[in-house]
Amino acid sequence: MDSNQYRVLEGNISVPYRWTPGDIYGRFLGGLKEKKILGFRCPECKKVYAPATDICTACYYGFKPEDQVELPDAGVVKSFTVVRANLWPPKPDPEVVAKAIAPTKLEDHPLLWPPAPPYALVSVKIEGADTEFIHMVKGERNLGKLKVGSKVKAVWAEQREGYLLDLDHFEVA
Repeated sequence: MDSNQYRVLEGNISVPYRWTPGDIYGRFLGGLKEKKILGFRCPECKKVYAPATDICTACYYGFKPEDQVELPDAGVVKSFTVVRANLWPPKPDPEVVAKAIAPTKLEDHPLLWPPAPPYALVSVKIEGADTEFIHMVKGERNLGKLKVGSKVKAVWAEQREGYLLDLDHFEVA
């Protein structure tokens, strides 16, 4: 291709947008803000989802707000893995982060940066639910007691904003 037929323009393009979780998952997140685990029960097959999904994966029923049920903030560990080494790169300089994810100020957002080890990623079946919820168990004391079948209870964040880590972590009961 002849170099006169194209040219390179350098610059940044900002495309601001808002993401919405939708009505059903939004209700689940709103419940976490209020220290509640909200599931959705399918009226056709009776399967209970926590966290919520828009559609029952067993029978394809589309959930409605009236299918919401409140569940206990406890469950049973179905599987887990303990993370003892930080294999993530260090947090970049705040100026770099601001450019990468501007205009929001997310440099300390917990969903972008993993917690300091040790912690465990756990699959928890919330009491009354038919699905599993992936989250964390923190603290050396909890990790020492953690096993498949352990009963766990939610530990809520002091400041809650309506996102997944309003439930800070689970602790072994």
